[in-house]
Amino acid sequence: METRVGYISFKEGTGGKEAIVTVNQLPTEGILVSPTSFNLTRDEQEIEITVTANIEYEEFVLYITGNKWLINSGITESDTKLSKVFHYSIPVNNETYERIGTIRFQQIGGPLYQEVIISQGASPNVQVSYFDSTISSFQQDVCIKLAGSPPFSTESRIEYISSEDWLIFKGFGPNVNIVYFSAEENTSTSPRKATITLKDKYSSWKKELVLTQKGKGGDVPEGAVDLGLSVFWATCNLGASSPEEYGGYYSWGEITEKETYTWDTYKWAKRVTGDHIITKYDYTKHRLEMEDDAARQNLGEPWRMPTLSEWQELFNKCHVSAASINGIEGWLAISPITGNTIFFPNAGFKVDGGLYQSGEYFGIWTLNIYDNKRAYFITNAMGGGYWVREKYVGFSIRGVYDY
Repeated sequence: METRVGYISFKEGTGGKEAIVTVNQLPTEGILVSPTSFNLTRDEQEIEITVTANIEYEEFVLYITGNKWLINSGITESDTKLSKVFHYSIPVNNETYERIGTIRFQQIGGPLYQEVIISQGASPNVQVSYFDSTISSFQQDVCIKLAGSPPFSTESRIEYISSEDWLIFKGFGPNVNIVYFSAEENTSTSPRKATITLKDKYSSWKKELVLTQKGKGGDVPEGAVDLGLSVFWATCNLGASSPEEYGGYYSWGEITEKETYTWDTYKWAKRVTGDHIITKYDYTKHRLEMEDDAARQNLGEPWRMPTLSEWQELFNKCHVSAASINGIEGWLAISPITGNTIFFPNAGFKVDGGLYQSGEYFGIWTLNIYDNKRAYFITNAMGGGYWVREKYVGFSIRGVYDY
């Protein structure tokens, strides 16, 4: 037996407004639910389901089919014997996929039942693959690279909001996964902060990124160049007197040069039963300490070796290309912010007592550790970027200056 449906139309004169009332009539024995489905956002919320039956309520039981997130929060008696309102608490969906649940109202010992389908939207799956959280005082663009879903264009679910007037949403890059803000020049000597909020238009989901813009620094120190970045970079490699000179070669975590570069000569390794174990800077540490930083110990505070993020900042914000100075091949970085340049000569690297790939590539150690026996270095090999190498290898050192 099926529920039958009728319609009553109320019309206002010829061509006037019309209102239609839907009438549902249960069969001799029947169950009617309203609504029969929900399409919810990912937020926490309450829903109500009205169940009408012309069988005694004691004759049917409520089922939730395998969906623990559908939580019955109570039943409200209606004015009539035939209807009750079932209340459900729906928790926030923190998953990055839509979830669907079914509530079934089943007659005990009989064939009658009705189902309510509930779908709840997913949380946006947004990862920030690149964001430079500290910038210099100069006017510049701030780039945010995103990954995940949904699409990040202005027509999509995600809004981009700045907490400060000096940081303005500018638009999108070549594809909509790259978002740009424009930061005005900070003329103060004090740093300032802004919060960039990525907000879902259709729910309470949000992700916040904090940007720090440095204040106007003092004079650029001798031996440094201002590229408009978060740090000053040394104009030449440690041990060199001009940008095109190769300078010295250092194992990671050592502050002096040496004749041979092997595990046996590495300061922080010890031979044990045919292998070498690391005596300092194992995988539990993340970066080099200043007492073992060749730039800090040879140039003085606040000079130090660069981090991976500082290299990425230079690589992303400067125009970098192959170049030659006085017959020495390398890479030239030109700052679009200040117009200043920096040159990285292809100094190669040292293993044992030999020099390899000089004139072809450069390698510069960073502060960052990869694992027990390897650390990150920056290079122009294979298109440029960063790679990992055994810590005993002799690479160049290029200092950066905190201001």
